[in-house]
Amino acid sequence: MAPTRMPGLPKAELGSSFPAMLGAEAADRSLRRRLTNDLRGAIGRGEMALVYQPRINLADGSMAGAEALLRWTHPIHGAIPPMTFIPLAEASDLILRLGGWVLRQATREAAGWPAVAGTVSVNVSARQIDTGLLSSQVAAALADSGLPPARLELELTESLALDDPPETLELLGSLRAAGIGLALDDFGTGYGSLARLRRLPFTALKLDRSFLRRIPADAEDVAVLRAVQGLAVALGLRLVAEGVEQEAQYRVLVELGCAEAQGWLFGRPVPPEVLRQRWSPRIPAMAGGDLALRGESPVAKPACLIPSPSPARSGSSSSGSPSSVPALPD
Repeated sequence: MAPTRMPGLPKAELGSSFPAMLGAEAADRSLRRRLTNDLRGAIGRGEMALVYQPRINLADGSMAGAEALLRWTHPIHGAIPPMTFIPLAEASDLILRLGGWVLRQATREAAGWPAVAGTVSVNVSARQIDTGLLSSQVAAALADSGLPPARLELELTESLALDDPPETLELLGSLRAAGIGLALDDFGTGYGSLARLRRLPFTALKLDRSFLRRIPADAEDVAVLRAVQGLAVALGLRLVAEGVEQEAQYRVLVELGCAEAQGWLFGRPVPPEVLRQRWSPRIPAMAGGDLALRGESPVAKPACLIPSPSPARSGSSSSGSPSSVPALPD
């Protein structure tokens, strides 16, 4: 599952080795203060790192890019989850430095990817926008890395993006005019107005993983997903599904015409050197996770749409074969 995080700034994967008792004790002011102090020097000590989770084009299985995910490895406590350190950073100016660092690191990394690599996606913080630093941080990162603006995508949470004072609209408009992609992240979890969404210059909607949990078994959830896909098409936006972990979910997304997806089915987050060395221009359809990153043979365009309602075919329900996947509910 993808990490739970505070609104804004880069995601980091949960499931770390950070002791559960430390997470509980983080409410203690003394511990929070110590962690905040440690966080101030974490970049300089080389404790911060980015990993990258692949995104694929569902139409043909090719790589669409990767999303940068932030990790902090504390020298004493080990891997600290974002639910602990991001709120600490958000409560101070540390978030600004951290956000700028992530942009610089991610664009430098993406500049070294092959031409087939696609875009790098970076989450941004509300503080970067409110202080007016985001434009200069993005410009500096692109100038330093040489990455073309069209290969950078910024992800904004729904609550942040749809709070649209004139300054925010102007900022988003200038970024889009420069060729930078803008994705509305965690779509469906907030209360944003569709009228506002129509006015904002987004290029993609990132569907929150909660939409997929009961797919394809729940006909109502499939209907909602179909409606969201129709909305994306009507607005001229790419729909990107997060948290795809099952083959059946993959098939539903393909059948409905979803543009892109990411999740453990296609690959877990990996260090940049792994992505660089093992990048494959295509991810095997229904890879079961990490196949493209292990250098296994790519396959052609997935020919595995959800079958129309018909008598059940023979085949083991545990094999992962097309016959084991239920038909898409009407």
